[in-house]
Amino acid sequence: MKKLNTHVLLPILFVLALGVILFFQFKSYQSVKQLISSNEELMNEINYKNKFQLLQTQLATFDKLVREAVITKGAVEDQEIKHEIKLIDSTISFIDDNLPNEDVSELSDMLDSLVDVKIDNGIDILNEYVDKGKQMAELMVYDHNKSNTNELIIKTIKDLEKLSEQKVGTRVSEIDRNEKNAMWSNIMIAIGAILFLIFVMTYIFYKIKQQQRLIHALNISKDKEKKSAKIKDEFLANMSHEIRTPLNGIIGFISLLEREVLNEKASRLVSTIKASGTHLLDIVNEILDIAKIEEGMIRIEHSVFNLNQLLAFMEYSFGDRIREKGIQFQINYHATDIHLIEGDEYRLTQILNNLLSNALKFTSGGSILFEVNCKQRRDKTCMLEFIVADTGIGIANDQMSKIFERFEQGDTHITRNYGGTGLGLSIVKNLIELQQGSIEVKSEPGQGSRFIVLLPYSIADQLYEETTVNLPANEHGLKASKHILVVEDNMINQLLLEYWLNERNMPFLMAQHGREALSLAATHSFDLILLDIQMPGMDGYEVAYKLRNELHLTIPVIAMTANAMSNEKEKCLAAGMNDYLAKPIIESELFEFIEKYTARSAAHTIIDRQYIDQLSNGNLQFKKELLQQFMIQAPQELDQLKEAYQKQDASQIKSTAHSMKTTFGYLGIEAQEMKELVEMEQANDVSDMHVQMNAIEILCKKVLEECGMILSAE
Repeated sequence: MKKLNTHVLLPILFVLALGVILFFQFKSYQSVKQLISSNEELMNEINYKNKFQLLQTQLATFDKLVREAVITKGAVEDQEIKHEIKLIDSTISFIDDNLPNEDVSELSDMLDSLVDVKIDNGIDILNEYVDKGKQMAELMVYDHNKSNTNELIIKTIKDLEKLSEQKVGTRVSEIDRNEKNAMWSNIMIAIGAILFLIFVMTYIFYKIKQQQRLIHALNISKDKEKKSAKIKDEFLANMSHEIRTPLNGIIGFISLLEREVLNEKASRLVSTIKASGTHLLDIVNEILDIAKIEEGMIRIEHSVFNLNQLLAFMEYSFGDRIREKGIQFQINYHATDIHLIEGDEYRLTQILNNLLSNALKFTSGGSILFEVNCKQRRDKTCMLEFIVADTGIGIANDQMSKIFERFEQGDTHITRNYGGTGLGLSIVKNLIELQQGSIEVKSEPGQGSRFIVLLPYSIADQLYEETTVNLPANEHGLKASKHILVVEDNMINQLLLEYWLNERNMPFLMAQHGREALSLAATHSFDLILLDIQMPGMDGYEVAYKLRNELHLTIPVIAMTANAMSNEKEKCLAAGMNDYLAKPIIESELFEFIEKYTARSAAHTIIDRQYIDQLSNGNLQFKKELLQQFMIQAPQELDQLKEAYQKQDASQIKSTAHSMKTTFGYLGIEAQEMKELVEMEQANDVSDMHVQMNAIEILCKKVLEECGMILSAE
């Protein structure tokens, strides 16, 4: 009903108001038109009346000329008298032609007759004067003066003037009436316009208030939505933590149990428990991925990785499992000339893993094809095509549109027979679209399915290929001399980490909470800190912040968290941590991280000493002055950069970052170490670069420490 009032009633009211205004405008136009016509008629009447006065003047002039002609014995020329007669005739003609109405025609005829008599008498006098002389003519003048012709003419003119005045009065009344009508019409138009304007302004004001109420309601709804999203994020984070924490213990200890000597039955039970735990972890990961996609929290990373190694890993992961099921596994790599590409290795692995897992799940015999092609290649870009085809159960045409929807598996019997959440392909499609790619499926029931994925990548140079640092290691591949601080409040996770580290003879200390961790870090020397995030009292973020900003330690810190939300890694890096491990922790991944960061801290130096030696040309004093100058200048520039970032002064940020890059360059520091400085120098938006700021501060501290070590050694 409200919608009808708004969209129908308002136009009707508008049309009615416009019609009223137009009606009064028309009436005003008519009144003005009549007013103009009456004014014109009034002017004619006034002019008509003036002609009577003119006629009397002309007749008097005619009499005067006749008398003067007689008295002066012909001194007045005939031409003057004839001219005056023409003027009288012209005036009479005007009076006859502009009679105010038919009622005065008799008076007009009488006037014409009397004027003719008067003119004839005048002519007779002149003729008498010519024929009989002055005396006779004067007698005729005297006789004519005694006649009542002049009086009759004057009386007739007065009667005509009286009638003309009546007509003028009528015209004036009409003019007054028309003037009032026009004035009232204009007043009504003005009143109508004002009322309509008031109505329009009232309506506009009402709509503005309504819009404000809607905006207010929208803001409230938006705030509720934000709160709801925050609650949802917190719920997912808590659920992630609560589920992953026991899973970490289950999968970890099952992995340890697998190493023990077990009989066949026990080994089968352990394998079943491990498979169930891994499957549960996959389900948790899928649910979290969907939540991340819904919130737009999935970020596509861009790093260089080896395509051949990734494909070899997929073959290794699925080859034996597929063949054990009696299925032929065919692999075709047609993009063998492309090795290093830039993109998101983790998401590509996730996509291929999901498609191959589905092929394996829904295929009981026949074959599975995994093929990689380069469809398009331009300079440093390529469009890679990934094909996963199987001879499995296939998909019905009417179910094809549903397979990429959440919690859909094409048909209900699939869920009963094969299990699964129905989230996998939905996640795959979203991940592909986030990378500007596409996915297509061709399938027939009972004949199998063919999934075709197209993804764009940049081709990287061979120079990007990473090299590993080989260090002397113990029998487990790690140097046992490295001291590690483990900060973990969960007893099960403590036991698991303790077992793993003891098995590799790696010295470590265990902190139960954040304050204990800070106390140990302040009094002991560690090569690495494994830091849990969710702890009572002081969480991992606060611990990391205090390590960096209060204790000023540059020890590598690895976050361990069961919160697998997409922004967790960024939060950890922003807090000053070096990397991130998601629970449940995989043993091999843990020690890869330990090897990576302890090896780097032992073998990697940032300053290029050889470059400094070459630059100083063996001059020890110059070398010391260069290092000392750096130790003075670098902190000053760092303070300038911090101040510019706090003020969000983009120009000063870029200028200072460029200056710092030059300062670091004097020590032969590689561009890769200064990538955050380059990012700040080239950034268009500097509003959210706290991660880069933190990395630059850590870099500065490390270089200053190395400068001090070099100077003390010299």
